[in-house]
Amino acid sequence: MTITSILRTLHSIQNQSLPQAFSSYNQLDISQITSQILVCSEPVSTGKLPSIWYKNSLNELIKYLNFNHPNKWLIVNLQQEPSQYEDCQVFGNVVHHPFPDHQPPPFVMFVKIVKTIHRYLSEDGDRIVLIHCKAGKGRSGTVVCGYLMNYYHIGADEANRYYSAKRMRWGMTGVSIHSQQRYLGYFEQWTKMGKLEQIKVMGNAVAGKKMMKVYGIRVIDRSFLELDPKDLRVSVWDYYDTRGEMRLVWKAEGGYQGEQQQQQQQAARVERCGVTEGGPKNVVYYRFKQPLYTNCDVRIVLGNRNARWGLGLVDHCGFWFHGYFEKNKEKTKTKTSTTESSGNTVFSIAHRETDGYCGSGIRPGLQLFERVEVVYYCK
Repeated sequence: MTITSILRTLHSIQNQSLPQAFSSYNQLDISQITSQILVCSEPVSTGKLPSIWYKNSLNELIKYLNFNHPNKWLIVNLQQEPSQYEDCQVFGNVVHHPFPDHQPPPFVMFVKIVKTIHRYLSEDGDRIVLIHCKAGKGRSGTVVCGYLMNYYHIGADEANRYYSAKRMRWGMTGVSIHSQQRYLGYFEQWTKMGKLEQIKVMGNAVAGKKMMKVYGIRVIDRSFLELDPKDLRVSVWDYYDTRGEMRLVWKAEGGYQGEQQQQQQQAARVERCGVTEGGPKNVVYYRFKQPLYTNCDVRIVLGNRNARWGLGLVDHCGFWFHGYFEKNKEKTKTKTSTTESSGNTVFSIAHRETDGYCGSGIRPGLQLFERVEVVYYCK
């Protein structure tokens, strides 16, 4: 066993890999999910040091594909970060659907990727697709689970369990980031919609319509540190239309908005509520003077720098949600939102359900709030 093979084994230790039918000296981190779908970590072309020592060798990967599936394979690349190979090195047999690492895809892109895969596979029963992101875990798993839900007619939890069993070592979860799991739930909702409603959701997004108005964000705190708006950092993001590029919509640092946001009349009035009997200890409410117009895919990021406690950055987390699906969850038992008398929807999320560092459950420092509520209107 060479140093390279040892490094590759360690790099893919959490994944289940296929035995090599053609090579005994270079192990590939590649897993078979269905008879026509494979998942692997990022392949690297020769000369890309030091990555070539521990990641999938592109040359070995192409040998594998040509040996087992000659002229009937397609690579689906989900990386937004630069790939370590060129399209010409895989003979043009690649499609790109990039979106950020540790994030869910824009919902319209999510559906598009799943349909692209199905269209390619349905033309020939011997065809296969190889899906990869960076580690071949979260982003790849999100897409695979969407495919399983739509064409194998199973639920989000079952799809994730199946993917985890095929891709991950025992006890590990394939799609583990809360926001990606949330989007699997949205996809399951979408598969149960009627065709006309599906067309409505997709058509409005493809047409570039800003379907949401965000009116405010409530940060609700019950901790002993007494959250101060001057220490709190909040930002609102969405995706550029149906592309996987994130766009900053609004931000506040230390309770104050930047000059650009004020010029756009998107500054917020910061309100702080005191202790209420049997209720939250502290509520910081960003009430926007003018609503924020966003796509339905919205990300909220929160951080806090509390110099009084000498802890530096003591909390940082974020989450994605889709306004249309959260609004329509009210009709189901998986209700996570409510409707105000004004007709606005309130999406509520607990701190434990947010995404930590790099999408993990790791959040530096102390927990400074109990939950966040987003007040919005969605068509």
